Amino acid sequence: MDTYGFLLVPLLLFVFCYSGVCLLAQNLDKEDYRVNLWRILQPCLLLILFGYLARENMGQRSACVLVIYLTGAVTAFTFPGLYQMTHRGEPGGYSYPVDFSCGSFVTVLLVVLADILFSVFRIKAASALLTAAEILFLLPCLFQLLYYLYYGKCIDELAIQSLYDTNKMEAKEYVRLIPKSIILSVLAVFVLLAFCIYRINASSFTDANAFLFHKYSPVFFAGVLFLLFFNGRHAVFKKTGLAELCCQVKNHSRNLAESRLSEKNYPPGKEYESVLKNERFGTVLVVIGESANRLHMKAFSNYERETTPWLSEKSNGKEFFLFPNSYASWIQTPEAVRLALTNMNQYSAADAGEEISIINIANKLGFHTWWYSAQGYSGEKSTDVSVVANAAKTKRWLMQDYPARQYDEKLLNYVKDINTRQNNFAVVHLEGSHADFHLRYPAQFEKWPYEKSDPHGSNPYDNSILYTDYILSELFSYAKENLNLQVMVYFSDHGSLIGQKRKSYFTGFEDTRIPLFVYLSDAYQKAFPESAAALRSHTLSYFTNDLIFDLLCGLLKVKGLPYNEKNDLSSDSYQFTKDTLTTNLGKTYLSEDVKEALK
Repeated sequence: MDTYGFLLVPLLLFVFCYSGVCLLAQNLDKEDYRVNLWRILQPCLLLILFGYLARENMGQRSACVLVIYLTGAVTAFTFPGLYQMTHRGEPGGYSYPVDFSCGSFVTVLLVVLADILFSVFRIKAASALLTAAEILFLLPCLFQLLYYLYYGKCIDELAIQSLYDTNKMEAKEYVRLIPKSIILSVLAVFVLLAFCIYRINASSFTDANAFLFHKYSPVFFAGVLFLLFFNGRHAVFKKTGLAELCCQVKNHSRNLAESRLSEKNYPPGKEYESVLKNERFGTVLVVIGESANRLHMKAFSNYERETTPWLSEKSNGKEFFLFPNSYASWIQTPEAVRLALTNMNQYSAADAGEEISIINIANKLGFHTWWYSAQGYSGEKSTDVSVVANAAKTKRWLMQDYPARQYDEKLLNYVKDINTRQNNFAVVHLEGSHADFHLRYPAQFEKWPYEKSDPHGSNPYDNSILYTDYILSELFSYAKENLNLQVMVYFSDHGSLIGQKRKSYFTGFEDTRIPLFVYLSDAYQKAFPESAAALRSHTLSYFTNDLIFDLLCGLLKVKGLPYNEKNDLSSDSYQFTKDTLTTNLGKTYLSEDVKEALK
């Protein structure tokens, strides 16, 4: 590097990164451009100053410095570049320009770190430590790139949220679904990358401890490290695209913990009126399925396989009401379940502080509330599902009691704990047809052989649906014989993409077509014939599961807000049609589904 190399290279870095802001950050105003110009200029000026002070070292490590600059450039451009490729042509634009400033600061930090390491340690040790630091900065970039290659889109808040909500057991199952060839290829590329970086770093030097240790190097390093990570809310790294997404998810969890839905913030004062309040009534049983696609359920469609023998038989009786035109509001469990069981939905948002769940209302009506789940247990974390579940007076998760994954029939033991001499509102959350499909049913339910080469296929999926039908039959039989069952509602959180890997974003209607049925006892129908008549008249009506809250409020005969009878299938006032209902969190109308199947 010549005499002025310490000046030229940082200026090229500045031009490179600021060009990224101008090209990719399309929705900034003039003031934003000026602010980001200064943000990127700061680390470049620091690099010029350090280069001037340490210029006797710079020329001897050009290959090492090149790797450092490439690391900074990859850090700067990964999220903005993938975002641009994902959202090209869409309104708005990339709004995380701090990535480019972060990439510049990373470059400065690594340059100073290299100066310190190769002044203190021998070549091999210094090269290994510098390589480790560079890989540490590249790992988030590699993760984002792999996510883009696997899913064809940039990582977003919903993907981060799903990762946050995933427990260890689900994570292991998800990894097992990824072909081993892909995992081995990724590991091989990672090891090769680390080895190449190490060799380049080591080959840039010939003498151990070749450089003088400059007293200003630690000062530069500490200052840049502080600005990058520890400067409170002004820390550069915290404002990058990936960090902002993680921060949004963390804030969401914090807000959930403070939600009125949780047990410790139980809604005070507010009372709800119903003819059932504190009256001898019986049991309401709500069963939430997992990843059930109604087009693979004989009772809801013309599917060639009999996957629902019990429900198909029951569907001919006057006590069961099936709705073959039901859809999920979203394709992931946490958001879908929360929308289903609260007064939040795609069509009207509850005012701040006014969100309430059907569990809260059942408590207010004098029911003993129960929540039994085969889903993952979140522990101390607040998730969309846990804040609803924690308002129940009694709640248990299989994963709390058993070290290994259990089949859904284990929930039957929990249901037997329900007091038979009181009014009960019980929610049973199944594992259902959650991928891996072949792990969701015992061997005797493998009616269609499972092929290991086809983990996403119809055979294991249909076996899981067959098993769910059995679980529903057992829950129904026990509740009817022992719990004075008056109402049973079954719906799935979302559907499933058969034959494809799981995705965290909407790709079409295949994973939104869900089953829904309502059971009303003879006694209930005699007491409230208008509800039965309305359900019968709406069996071919279109419905989304974020309106389950209003359906349950209607069946519980709740009067006044937050119940809206126009959202209630059991009311003559039900207002929605195929043209007015949406999925994909309000972004896609059901009228766009051209493959729907009516029974």
